[in-house]
Formats: sequence, C-alpha cells, structure tokens
Amino acid sequence: MNTPFSYRVRVLACDGCGAAVEMPHGGGDADCERCGTPTVAPMRPETAVPRTPPMQEQERLARLRQQDGRPPSRPPGLEALVSPAGRIDAWKLDEARLVWGATRAHLRSHPSDIAAAERLAFLTISLSNTLGASSDDLGLRALYEGALEVMASPRHRQLMRGCLARDAARLGALESARAWLAGCDPASDDLPSDSAYRVTRAYLSVARDEPEAALRVLGASDADVPIHDMMAPIAAVLRANALERAGDVDAARAQLARFMTSRSGLAGAVESVIESMPSRWRVCARSLQGARREHRRRLAKRAGGGARTGWVIVFAGSLPASFVLPGLIAGEVPGPMLIVLVIPLIFAIWGLGIVREARRQRLIAESGRQGQARVLALDSTGTKINHVPLMRVDVEVRLPGQAPFRASAKKLLHPRDALTLIGREVPICWHPKYPDEIVIDV
Repeated sequence: MNTPFSYRVRVLACDGCGAAVEMPHGGGDADCERCGTPTVAPMRPETAVPRTPPMQEQERLARLRQQDGRPPSRPPGLEALVSPAGRIDAWKLDEARLVWGATRAHLRSHPSDIAAAERLAFLTISLSNTLGASSDDLGLRALYEGALEVMASPRHRQLMRGCLARDAARLGALESARAWLAGCDPASDDLPSDSAYRVTRAYLSVARDEPEAALRVLGASDADVPIHDMMAPIAAVLRANALERAGDVDAARAQLARFMTSRSGLAGAVESVIESMPSRWRVCARSLQGARREHRRRLAKRAGGGARTGWVIVFAGSLPASFVLPGLIAGEVPGPMLIVLVIPLIFAIWGLGIVREARRQRLIAESGRQGQARVLALDSTGTKINHVPLMRVDVEVRLPGQAPFRASAKKLLHPRDALTLIGREVPICWHPKYPDEIVIDV
C-alpha cells in the first residue's frame, strides 16, 4: 500500500503552483490537478549518497567534534523571507515557494552551484516547517523529493533522504523508510550528514520500539556523540524517549530539562518535535511533564534573579546610616549631617522596586501561560548592570485562543544580541495578573 512517502512512487512539485504531482519514474510530463500546468521531468535520477572512505571510528568522531558548535545560518538573500529560527510567515509563503522553484530550476542547469544548493536546502526545511504544521504530507513529499533530485552535494542529498525516511516512518511505511535510509552514508565525517543519519536511524527505532538501538546510535548522553545544532532538538527528544523506554525515566527527564533550558527557544523546539510524532508512539510520555516543570523552575529562577541586586542596593544604601545613627542616638551629630539619612531612603525605594519587579517576573515565568511573541522594537532604559544595557523589549504577543496584543519586557542584552532580536519570534510567558508584562525565554 502506497503512502505519501512511498519509495515506489515519484512525487514532485508543480512548476506553476507548487502542488504535489505524481510523475513517471522514466520521465515525462503530467498535468497539475490544481492549476493544470504541465510539469516536465527527466528520468528519476540516482540520488544515493556516495560512501565516505573507511577510517578509524575514533578519527571520524574527532573530525565530527571539530565541526561542532557552528549553528546554521541563513544563506545570503533569504533574510527577508525566513526568520533566524527558520520560520516563514504565512503572508510570505507564496513568495517563498516562488524563490524555491526558481532556485530549483537554476540547479537543474547548474548542479555544481553550492551556494544555490545551500539556499534550496535551507528554504526546503523552512517551508517544511509550515507544511508540516498544516499536515500537508503530499506537499512535504513533493518539496523534499523535488529538492533531492537537483542536488549534487552528498550533504544535501543525505539531509533530504533523511527527511523522507523519517516522514515515511511517521506514517508507518517502514519499508519505504528503510529504502530512503539505505541510500544514505552511514559513516560520514561531515557533521550535518552524520547527524542526519544518526537522527533518522534513531527515529526508525522509535517506530520499531527498539530503545537500545536509538541509544547505540545517539549515545546515552549528549556528550557521547556530536550532533549538528539543526538536528539537536530531535536528537534530544529521541535520546530522552529511548532512556525512558529503557526504564530510566529520571535520566530522561533530567536530560530533557537540561536541553530545554540550555538555550533560547529550545523548549518550544522540543514541544514541536514531540507534537510532530504520532501520538501512538507516546514519545517521552512519562518524562516530558517533569522536564517542563524543571524548565519553568529554572526560567523563573533566572527571571527573578534581579531580586538579589535589589537587596544589595538596599544594603549598600543603609551603610551611611549605620555610621550616623550611633552619634544621633548620643546627640553628637550636627543637624546638617542628618541629610545622610535620606540616602538609605532613596536606595531603599530604588532597591525594593527592583525586588518587586523581580518577584513579578518570577511569578510570570513560573505560573504564566506560554506562547510566542514577535519583537517589534528595543529601547535602552539608561541602566547598565555589569556594563550590560538593560533594554525595554516591545513585542506582539500571540497566545492560543486570544487575539494578538502588545506587551513589553526588560532584559539585559548586549548590543550585538539586541540587533538580532528585531522581527524574531521568541518564546514568552504571560500572566493575566500583569497583562502588560512578559518574560522572554531568551
């Protein structure tokens, strides 16, 4: 029985509207059912990834570790279309499809243009984030296979074949999943390629309920094997799920919580990965809730960390009074010196204000609703702590079941980090008790 990701069929994107069109393996043309445009394709090309020459496993792992810690970046020319997080706004979707189609057409005649291949790969993954959320499986298949057929780079082919294999497994087509994976390089010394293979192998092990197989390929902790940042969220989920299925729920919960808190947006990425997997797999069913609580606790602790600064200010302001008060009690302090007693009052008002704000932030982070917000503007408050500016961040908040609304947060941000936030979607917490304030999980 064929599924949208069956290896036995060939599905490409319509040249006119981007809709999925089933094409003959031997080449030819087919009319798009949506717009009627004839789509022409040559014979289905061979897209198996060449094998890397054999080498010692320790040497291969050393090469992979040397490439770790280099997060993916948007290829030049896509800044206006794709967010830094790899998302495309709904109103930009048609334009993104046009750029995807034009880039694919260019690669047909210029297969060695690596820069164009990087753009196509990035656009394909970004578009898949939108199509995956809309459950358009045929559209996803056409997107992945359409990109795969014009790619010459082993890295890009491995990435696309991995996507095809995982989605085939998600839909229960394990034979097709194994066929897509069989064309991948199992021992690449390129980190993105190796990560794509490991993650796909582990994904298939979930479908077969073989947690030990997932742990063998991913390791029992994130320190065992390097994983490219692009695939780190899915690797973290698959590893935690394998630990849970193997009986170590505490280790699964701890690893998942640590990953969710380690960097901005990773908690949301973990939730998205789990939501994309079939509910029948019960991925991280026993560890996720505890990991969520631990993540919120750590976020609340970080958000309320300013309270310590407030109490330090109150204490520092009280020091002058400690010198004046004994003399005042003994009646030995001249009248003009009494002005010193104003200093503790000023510092107390300042410091206690910071304490109250920190406590609000802690409450919002600990028990507020989670959602997303788009950063609209940033302004300096004029305050610096340890030479880092305290910025006011104005956002448009989007919560499930509510119309978008404006709110703001105060956050310590280096100028280089602040500039990258404008226009970004960021995870936030919001509490109805303080409707104009949010806590940003950044």
